[in-house]
Amino acid sequence: MKVNDREQPRCTPTLRVRSSAVLLPLLGLFQTLTGEPAAAPTAYSGRANAIHARAPRLEAEVRIDGVLDEAVWARAVRLTDFSEFSPKDGLPAEDSTAVLVWYSPTAIYFGIRAYEPHGGRAAVHATLADRDKIRADDQIQIFLGTFGDGRQAMVFGVNPLGVQMDGTIVEQGVSRSQGFTITSAGREAPDLSPDYVFQSKGRLTDAGYEVEIRIPFKSLRYQSADVQSWRIQVVREVQHSGHEQTWTAANRSGASFLAQSGTIDGLTGLRRGLVLDVNPEITQHTLGTSTPDDHWSYTRGASYSPLPPRN
Repeated sequence: MKVNDREQPRCTPTLRVRSSAVLLPLLGLFQTLTGEPAAAPTAYSGRANAIHARAPRLEAEVRIDGVLDEAVWARAVRLTDFSEFSPKDGLPAEDSTAVLVWYSPTAIYFGIRAYEPHGGRAAVHATLADRDKIRADDQIQIFLGTFGDGRQAMVFGVNPLGVQMDGTIVEQGVSRSQGFTITSAGREAPDLSPDYVFQSKGRLTDAGYEVEIRIPFKSLRYQSADVQSWRIQVVREVQHSGHEQTWTAANRSGASFLAQSGTIDGLTGLRRGLVLDVNPEITQHTLGTSTPDDHWSYTRGASYSPLPPRN
């Protein structure tokens, strides 16, 4: 409908949106009034309590080399605006961190951009340590609660070079003064004995460091529902300051650390594929002589899991 000049207002009010906490309701209102689908948010601010993310499902693969230069990363959602967790919770994080997230039919991908304002790469602690031995390094830890119960999670940790540390955590309903690293506090320590198959590679940059992570769905245990909702928390350890920062604003005195996580919602079309473990064994018999006989015994065992195992 055409509007006459006399009916037009003489001035147009200006609306200034200050945070995603205001932006998200406005997007929903726009969709309701116009009937047009509102664009999905591309950034989820932990400080603004925008902690229920929807990552895009993309038919793509990338080379895990620590360089976030493929076009697919521009389509990922970003988890931003971290908070201090240790030594004092509730404050805005001193260091800026952005976590890019998307998934394909067979894996979930994370791209880490960890900015270091206190000297760039010179302030980053990183070594080519052995697996599970990166306690003295700067690191990023991703907690995935694939059953959504706020009580258990798989932990995927990487240092700035992509060296891995992984395990599981099951909270017992009490708060411990020990965390994922020796200097952490306010959350329970994980069991580091599991070794998951995932790919990671990182590099130092002038602004800090970047890490690229691919976690295959075949390495995860999750529900069998067609549409998944997983809990997620991301923790950053900064060695030069001794600070620990979290994506969602977590309270150290809370009865549960995992229950204060955010979520990744709407995961669908996950293809775990066939998980096959083969355990070959070769034995030889010695009959009390200095030379072994010619009799060999070969056995093998195999197990498979065609569907996501349930609790």
